[in-house]
Amino acid sequence: DPGDVFEHVEGEKTVEQAFGIEALWIRDNLDERARTAGYTVVDRTSVLATHLAELTRRHGPELLGRQDVQRLLDALGKSAPKLVEELIPEKYTLGQVQKVLQLLLRERVPIRDLQTICEIMGDNAGQGVDVQEIVARVRQGLARTLVRPLLDRGALKVLTLSPDIEREVQELLTPGPDGKPVPPEPRVTQSILHRVAGAVRDVPAGSSPAVLCSTSEVRTVLRRLTEAALPTVPFL
Repeated sequence: DPGDVFEHVEGEKTVEQAFGIEALWIRDNLDERARTAGYTVVDRTSVLATHLAELTRRHGPELLGRQDVQRLLDALGKSAPKLVEELIPEKYTLGQVQKVLQLLLRERVPIRDLQTICEIMGDNAGQGVDVQEIVARVRQGLARTLVRPLLDRGALKVLTLSPDIEREVQELLTPGPDGKPVPPEPRVTQSILHRVAGAVRDVPAGSSPAVLCSTSEVRTVLRRLTEAALPTVPFL
């Protein structure tokens, strides 16, 4: 039910496995009636394909091994040999490239445009550059790719974080006396997670998907805190 169904259709209550949405299993002969009533109807094959695709996206970082990364770079080397030569081993090891790609997949960033990703990595290589910072810069370079699927008739509708949550997350980044980050209290992180997840749940059914938006520094930390509870929610 996208939120505007005007006639109930009999079926077996279930939860759509890929995205955790309440749904109904209905008989084939109720297909047209359900469509007319306003339901989104998906056939069994599409349900299975969607579920497998979502599982692949969810576990993409684990599936991407070093040999896979080498094959991707070998393929890129045929069209952009100089780029690959400059990248490995001059600026990065194969393991570092794998780590960056795994973190991008963990953030559900497509890695199809490997040439752009490698160019950004090459431009930002240097001693002391954190992998998370490289990932943030790659995301910025792929901004159009990340935003385009989220547009609703040309507009991008987002949920912005309240100043209170931004401040609480910033406090999690404050280093202790030894200069290292202090492990956050579970009570604090759970409070932040519940408030963010509650705001996402409050987005009306059938409207544009919830898109979270914050400053870059806060986004990185909050993404890590919420990725288990909100794995499919885009965070810009």
